[in-house]
Amino acid sequence: MELRKENCKIGYFFEENGIGQNINTSSLGGYRSAVNKQSLRRILAAFLREQILEYHYQIEKLILIFQLPRLGSCICVSQAKLNSLQCFTEFEKVFFVDRKKNVRKLVTDPLDLLEIVKKELDTIFDPQQWKKVSSEVSNHIQNAVLVAWKKDRLKTEQFNIYATNKAGKFSDFLKKNETLSDCSFKFEQLSFTGHPYHPFAKTKVGFSIEDILRYTTEFRPKVSILLAAVHKSAVIIETTQSKFTFSVWFSQHYPNAWHLWSSALNSKKINSKDYIPFPVHPWQADNIVRNVFSDQISANQIILFDNVSIEASPTSSFRTLVSIENFRAPYIKLPIGIYASGVYRTFSVNSIKNMPKITRIFRKILSTESSIAERLTILPEVYGLRLKDIEDDKAKNFTAIFRENVTNYLAHGEIAIVVSALFERLSANNTSIFTELMGLAGLFDYKDTLAYFSRYVDLVLGSHLDLYLIYGIALEGHQQNTLAVFQNGYIKRFIARDFDGISILADSLSEHDFAVEFPLHYPAVTKNKIAVRNQLLHTVYQLHLGELVLLLSAHFNCKEQAFWAIIREKTEERFLALKARLNPMRLEDEYNAILKTDWPVKALFRMRLEEQYVCDGIFSSIPNPLAL
Repeated sequence: MELRKENCKIGYFFEENGIGQNINTSSLGGYRSAVNKQSLRRILAAFLREQILEYHYQIEKLILIFQLPRLGSCICVSQAKLNSLQCFTEFEKVFFVDRKKNVRKLVTDPLDLLEIVKKELDTIFDPQQWKKVSSEVSNHIQNAVLVAWKKDRLKTEQFNIYATNKAGKFSDFLKKNETLSDCSFKFEQLSFTGHPYHPFAKTKVGFSIEDILRYTTEFRPKVSILLAAVHKSAVIIETTQSKFTFSVWFSQHYPNAWHLWSSALNSKKINSKDYIPFPVHPWQADNIVRNVFSDQISANQIILFDNVSIEASPTSSFRTLVSIENFRAPYIKLPIGIYASGVYRTFSVNSIKNMPKITRIFRKILSTESSIAERLTILPEVYGLRLKDIEDDKAKNFTAIFRENVTNYLAHGEIAIVVSALFERLSANNTSIFTELMGLAGLFDYKDTLAYFSRYVDLVLGSHLDLYLIYGIALEGHQQNTLAVFQNGYIKRFIARDFDGISILADSLSEHDFAVEFPLHYPAVTKNKIAVRNQLLHTVYQLHLGELVLLLSAHFNCKEQAFWAIIREKTEERFLALKARLNPMRLEDEYNAILKTDWPVKALFRMRLEEQYVCDGIFSSIPNPLAL
């Protein structure tokens, strides 16, 4: 198979940087083939789920056909097993077929598929948007090939210690780590698959291949977070603390960096008491900060040091890092001005302003709602840094958030695993980490799994659904922002993190007096109740629980209905438990939307094709798997 130029670049990079000795660069074609098929599946699923193309499904033949009436042809997908949520996990081949049912082309490259569909839809969507989409898909493929290579090496070198489902093998892996806290962090860096629906899951437009290897999570890099000095008159510190001294707090958690920082200022004859330490991602410093904030740098409001840093490594989010010196230190979340998965990865001034208020809201809720608190806790965001008196479009490139470390929320013998890692298959027998954990708990058969899954769902919905129904709050409860706490393989509770994408109904804030006590800023608060509900259904019911349904039904080679029946049962239990606390009209409205009517599905591909960006997202609809 001929490699496209992206793979040629990768091969050249491996050879030039001495990595070629560890990989046969000609084998990149094998990785490219697997990545192409995965990418084809995601794009075709987007065409189906987002109603971009008309289709029909011949269930008896497992053939999925997308109509191209303008071209007088169709796209035919063979052996396509269509699952709930209108997605398919398996298919054999993709064909471009003319009106006479003659196969004109076997489609193996996602970019070729996009070219075909572009000709069909170029009167509907702007050709320039198609060009951007094709570029992002190409970038995704390039990066996914690198990730596939890394996963293959990691699987061979490090995860062959538990080669069977026999009890004890997974625990052997855990014992190899010095502490379960360290082990929790290692699972952060095992989320190779990424967003299960996103056609651009690995896209990072703005990063070179060198940057991908140097900064992204899958490659387990050591990243030197630069420690700038910002004059106190030029910075605003948002905090959850009533009385605090940021510099003292910082020096306690990052002592080596603090010492280097203080010494660097003293060597310049600058009083360190006039400045605060401000972390900056090295890519951001080189590519954005030095240019955008040149005036502040010239005026010594911002001082950048080349040799003062915090040695860190990324979590499952490449821009949220943890100190290598102290794994228990707070996480540091930083802006990086690239397009990752189609989104420019900075955070606004309003996000910084909201951070301590949202943390306080959750602390108040969890102190009074014992039913939620026993199922879910949060990782508080304790400090936020932003520049003063600078317009948001500029200021968003120089911000920072400090988030408490998960190790402070674990009891002895507990391990926190980011949910996205539960889906990874790293053992020699290709079973998922989730099923390995069930094996660690001594659960192997279908009946035991149903009980295990029931407990899991109860914890998820007894927290996320209750928060939504009582307080009008929808967390981004998807795989990356949720940590599952296990002990000896048993699920105990969940931990939520990252409030940048939270959605809160404005009326509920007023109803619970939060609007006065903790006035929040756009975009966390909305008057659009459908947008808040969409967040719950998209992130919790679909991306989190829905993907576990697919995982378990595939593992046991069984139908999905039994697992969806558990989700329905637990949903109904929550409505019944909260009946006395909810307005009857709202109760009925939410019950119908969640349990009866079609579900919204976030149109991630269509959003990239539309010229106008919609803050609340673009949604189509899919059949509700809970509807009777």
